[in-house]
Parts: sequence; structure tokens; C-alpha cells
Amino acid sequence: MVLQVVSTVKDSYSTLFRNRTVLAYVVIIAIVSSILVGSITSLTGVSPGVASASSLAAAYSNIALLAAVAVISFLVSVFLAGAVLTAAQAGWKGGLADAARNSLSRYLSVLGADLLGAVIIAVPFVAFYLFGLLVVLSSVSLVSLIPFAFGILLILIGVILLALFGVRFSISMVGAINGNMRAVQSVKHSWHVTKGNYWRILAVFLVIGIIMLVVGDGLVIALGQFGLSVIGYFVLALLSGAGSVAIVRIYEALPG
Repeated sequence: MVLQVVSTVKDSYSTLFRNRTVLAYVVIIAIVSSILVGSITSLTGVSPGVASASSLAAAYSNIALLAAVAVISFLVSVFLAGAVLTAAQAGWKGGLADAARNSLSRYLSVLGADLLGAVIIAVPFVAFYLFGLLVVLSSVSLVSLIPFAFGILLILIGVILLALFGVRFSISMVGAINGNMRAVQSVKHSWHVTKGNYWRILAVFLVIGIIMLVVGDGLVIALGQFGLSVIGYFVLALLSGAGSVAIVRIYEALPG
């Protein structure tokens, strides 16, 4: 399994930097992400991840504009992700326009698969996590270990479900765009074909995530000292492109 994981990660980064179409769209995604970070910073007065009373007040006063930016960015990101997933297919010979046309033709299915998968992944996690957090906070005021332990258990269950569903529905969008499936069908397909391959897929995502954490987040923190954190976010978004390529490789390797 280790060799399969290493091979998938290596091939993902190789495709990212050698496939011009994939690289071009990932760069566009990185630029859009950087613009989004800049927009949030401009509207709230702080960089993402840094909160204060004044920044929260600024964000609240611009809530409508922030929501509009978020929605537009999400819709654009789905199109760009579809183009990346298209161009990342093994043996792809098309260019930017070909990838764009395929992404547009499958846009609603990809959007539906992304939203449906996200809801299935998020709802159990949020439910267990928030309830567990409330129990933990309540136990602090009661100075009781039993509710505290129960709350921690609920939080852990939420995290486990997040990891489980996140992996099992990870290739939903690929099925929608490269497998020409409808949204519901692609989500069901992802759950079915990833059975028995959970740990290998999780390991691939963890390795890519660690690379992003060390290199990307490291640059965000380092460059943030000089007011250049946007450059770090750009590199982080660029590195995340390997994750998109990886799910295509996983999709192609799994039985139909």
C-alpha cells in the first residue's frame, strides 16, 4: 500500500506541473483564491484566521457583500475544478478551451455532486461536533468529568465521521464530470467503489495535506511577517491542485 500511495502522490504532482492545461487552471484557481483572500481582508480589515471584536464588527457590517463574494467564488471554483478534473485524465490531449467546454457541459451535475457530497459529509460532523462542544462547555461550569468525557467522545465521533465520509465521497465530482454521471448517481458510485480502499485513499490525502501544511502554510506564516501572506495563500492553492489530480488517479484505478 505504501508504494501505491507514494506512486499516486508522485504522479499527482508530476501531472500538476507537466500538464500545461492542468497547471494553467490550477494557477487560475490560485489567483482566484488570492483575490478572495484579499477581498476578505479588505472587507474585514484582517487576514483570514485572525479574529477580533473590530474585525467581526466589520465583517457583520459587510455581511451581504461577503456572502456575494463567497457564492460567486464557489460557483466559479466549481467550473474551474471541473476543468482541472477533465484535463487531469490519463491521456488527455485537449487544451484550455476543450477542458472549459467539458466543464460547462457537465456543470450542473458537478455542482450537484459537490453540494450533495458536502452536505452528507458536513451534517453528521457538525451535529456531533457542536453537540459535543456544548456538552464540554457545560461540563466546565458543572466541574464534572463524566459530561466532559462524553462531550469529547461526541467530538471524536464527529471527526471520525468527517474522515470516513470525506474519503468515501471524495470522487463524487470526478464521476460527475469524467464518468458522465448525474449528481446522485456519482455520489452513490463514489460510496460504492471506495469500499475496501479507504486507508489507501486516506493516506494519499494525508500525504498531500502534510505537504500543503509544511510548505504552503509555512509560507503563509513566514511571509505574513512581511505583509505578503497572499503569496503564501497563492502557493498553498497551487499545491492543492495535486489533490484534484489525485482523486482523478484514484477514480481511474478503482473498479467501475
